[in-house]
Amino acid sequence: MIVDSVLTNAKAYLNKEIVDCSIAIENDKIFKIGKETQMPNADQKTNLTNMLVLPGLIDVHVHLRDEGKAYKEDFYTGTAAAAAGGITTVLDMPNNDPVTMSTETLKNRMRIAETRSLVNIGFYSEFPKDLGEVGDIAAQGAVGFKLFLARKVGGLNIDDDESLREAFRNVGELDVPVAVHAEDKTLLTTNEEKLKRTNRHDATAFLKAHSEQVESRAVKRLLKVSAETGVRLHFCHITTEEGLNNVVEAKKTGRTITCEVTPHHLLLSSADYLHYGLMLTIMPPLRGENNIKALWKGVADGMVDVLGSDHAPHALNEKSSGSVWDVKVGVPGLETMLPLMLTMVKKNRISLGNVVQLLAEKPAEIFNLRGHGSLAQGKKADL
Repeated sequence: MIVDSVLTNAKAYLNKEIVDCSIAIENDKIFKIGKETQMPNADQKTNLTNMLVLPGLIDVHVHLRDEGKAYKEDFYTGTAAAAAGGITTVLDMPNNDPVTMSTETLKNRMRIAETRSLVNIGFYSEFPKDLGEVGDIAAQGAVGFKLFLARKVGGLNIDDDESLREAFRNVGELDVPVAVHAEDKTLLTTNEEKLKRTNRHDATAFLKAHSEQVESRAVKRLLKVSAETGVRLHFCHITTEEGLNNVVEAKKTGRTITCEVTPHHLLLSSADYLHYGLMLTIMPPLRGENNIKALWKGVADGMVDVLGSDHAPHALNEKSSGSVWDVKVGVPGLETMLPLMLTMVKKNRISLGNVVQLLAEKPAEIFNLRGHGSLAQGKKADL
């Protein structure tokens, strides 16, 4: 038999260790992993000269732009950044223009991405106004539903617990998770209005508005409202010790709950925000050292399930306002996440096995990405 390609002299991460091996690929799948002498003949042979081979990474939290926000980024440039950063699958958030929140908007976004993407893309949907449509949206291929609590984005009344509970029950009957941005809208709005009345427009004001309590209150509310609904809840970008502890305690009761942290919340602090300025305005914001220490402990203990970049690019002028309330929130991250984590491996802050688990194995498990997440015979040859 002649296969499409054989990669020789690889150092591949297999079964929690680095193994010297060769990899045969046929029809975009891993055909065989073993010694070079065991490899079939191939149309193409590539000597990797001791390069490290990891399973293609999965970024579960990406705001690709395109459509009405194509001036910031399109599917081609966004997925090019992903490929350059070792990420072979991205999951696209729904707060687009138009918002992805129906079978029609989801189908159209999939159609546009099909001819412009360099890596695999999965798509979230926001909740539609008619919750009876969630089954159709999932059947159309949505990898999950996204719920923003800081402000209304989709069709759901986020101020009403019973509306949330009904939404969770509906999705609980499906095999997809609900990813949540946990910031309490009421407390956040109160904080912002108070600061604006005193003419505060600086970075410190943003930190005060998006206080630790804004996150922890939302986390507690979501855990309470989602109880006994059967929903699989995934907390995006947890940033506080209290928020993480609440998630961990809920996990201990046997509930199917997962959480994510971002590289910037691990590697940058609120002090960096005050030093470098409004360009680092993100939601939730950068935190102090005690919270960062707690996040790293969560990573080490396995309580943090995944890393996500929360890649959110903007035009330069949108990040350059003199008022923090006018600055667009978010930073790019697709191209830098893996290099940053490999730097942390080199500094013995995290193991290579942790990186693979957080960026490949667990994302594939949580979001039902079958055929992805590890190097094994029959898996997709995303390397």
